[in-house]
Amino acid sequence: MALPILTRDDFIATLRAGLARGRARPYTDFSLAPLAAEPARFALVVGAGFSAGVVPMVHELLTRTIGDYYFPDQDQSSVERPDDVRSSDSAAFWQEFNQAAVRIGEVALPLDHAGHPQSPGEAYQRLFAYRVVSAMFGGPGAPVTRGEHFLRGFLRYLLEPGSQAGHGSTGRSALNDAHLYLAALLEAQQSAHGWPLAPFCRTIFTTNFDTLLPTALQVMQLQARITDRPERGIDAEDLQAPEGPVHLVYTHGSILRYNPASATTELDELAARNVDVLYDYLRARDVLVVGYGGWGDSLMAALSRGGDAGRVVYWCGVGDAPPASASTLAEQRGGGVCYIPLGRAGSDGLMRALYVGLVADEGRVDPAERYRRWQELARR
Repeated sequence: MALPILTRDDFIATLRAGLARGRARPYTDFSLAPLAAEPARFALVVGAGFSAGVVPMVHELLTRTIGDYYFPDQDQSSVERPDDVRSSDSAAFWQEFNQAAVRIGEVALPLDHAGHPQSPGEAYQRLFAYRVVSAMFGGPGAPVTRGEHFLRGFLRYLLEPGSQAGHGSTGRSALNDAHLYLAALLEAQQSAHGWPLAPFCRTIFTTNFDTLLPTALQVMQLQARITDRPERGIDAEDLQAPEGPVHLVYTHGSILRYNPASATTELDELAARNVDVLYDYLRARDVLVVGYGGWGDSLMAALSRGGDAGRVVYWCGVGDAPPASASTLAEQRGGGVCYIPLGRAGSDGLMRALYVGLVADEGRVDPAERYRRWQELARR
């Protein structure tokens, strides 16, 4: 299905016009109590692309980071190993991976001229099926838990630098512009500093495991509720309760819970448990999708069921044309999906433009400066 395409600026103009029409009346002395928070028009879905520049994307994970983790630094040096060393170490990892795959009767992954997987998506799914990695460490009869232990350690190595030395959970503190400008936008919305509009978004669904969103909100001194145990079922009351604070929902789990779900079977289990709750919430709102690949998970399952009349999914991507996942979603919903090409500016550029387009001049801050001051205070 051919999707309508909006430029980034046209989308922001449409969004601002819609929020201006829905502005709520203010609290006055004649009211017995402050009004309940007006529900936001949008829900936000963010994926790996939203953390670009801070957390490695799948291609870098499989061609650089996995080798850096698999072959420990014998010198225990804090200096990052050269890129060509990380590349060759990753190629050696995939060679051993394919040897283990053949030993247990599985098909080897096709590799490119550098010895890296030709299809990063397929390799990621095979990796997090745990079976082959388990065989790498213990032979054909090794329990799957061996591979799971190795790969969960890999994610901690990637997302929790402090855990490498046994210092506990710190998460990453480096942020990109997408996180900073989103946090600044939400702070303006929640405090009404330079915000003459109806609320844009209070609930963010993320498939990422990292701690960047909570950290960005801390930088802007904004409180948030966090839901990060999807394996126990997302509580419908948590989503449908009257809105107030920003709500972060980790639909695949989080690194702080050590429950990240990456394998297809894990995502299928989470979808079966949570799709109804997510659908009931998302169908009543417009949805902005940023940096999300649209793999088969609970969010795609919920979005594919459709939405209430007039509700639209605005799917953002860096390519000029919509990805196959967005087109498939439009076919499943019978329309109601628009594509917004972001180009090289990506999610960073989108969030900067949203901040400038929705927050009045008198309410704007410099998120980068706020972040610099926050870092200075954190290190004192």
